[in-house]
Amino acid sequence: MKKIIILLIISSTILFGKVPSWFIETPETPAGIYLAVGYTDNFFDRDLARRVAVDRAINTMAKQKQLNLLFSTSNISDGRFVLGKPNFEEIYEEAVFNEMMENHMIVDSVFLGKQCFFLVQYPASSNPVKVNTEIRGWGPKPSWIDTLPENGNYIYGLGATANYVYFARGWKDTDSFARFDVGKNIFIKVENWLQDSRGSKSDRTNSQSSQFYDISIFNCKVVKRWYDKEQDIFYSLCRLPKNSYQIN
Repeated sequence: MKKIIILLIISSTILFGKVPSWFIETPETPAGIYLAVGYTDNFFDRDLARRVAVDRAINTMAKQKQLNLLFSTSNISDGRFVLGKPNFEEIYEEAVFNEMMENHMIVDSVFLGKQCFFLVQYPASSNPVKVNTEIRGWGPKPSWIDTLPENGNYIYGLGATANYVYFARGWKDTDSFARFDVGKNIFIKVENWLQDSRGSKSDRTNSQSSQFYDISIFNCKVVKRWYDKEQDIFYSLCRLPKNSYQIN
């Protein structure tokens, strides 16, 4: 079965103001119904913007249903310099994406300045989810940025990025980092090594540390977003039902 692999590449963002209410807080849905936001910026053709935004929303829904997270990072130090190399991969089933592409509906859409937003639902046979169509600003800093919510039914993760060139890329990566934080809050393997080297003129301790996980998650949803205009930082809050994961 074909799988789609996404590598996250860190880039930089622009400021923007009001957005749809359902972009800030994703509406709740009954079991088996998926909802996601797709967005574009700097569009000139509304028809093309719609196709791109819907494709991005379905991409997000496919990840929401089932996703394999691979994370690793290593740091090497010789006592003078530290080298670090993080790696993030998201892998989801192409068959899930294709099924959602063939069987979805658009619940709402908003065009604001140079940005457009589409709220997409799967499956198309389900009743459309009722949403708040209000356009609003970001408001004050939410408490979940400093302290993750506590709920016995869910595991939460926080994603944050800053200084992106395009807001669409910034939010895409922020959502992904929130999912990777969920993975870290489930399980992470840590290994450390120390090696002493002695020379005629000096002694040196070389160290290496690594962190790694390979986890499959199911029904993981980005539930809230917030933009800090003063610091130019994007935040996303992700939620995974407890026991909806598998450590590979």
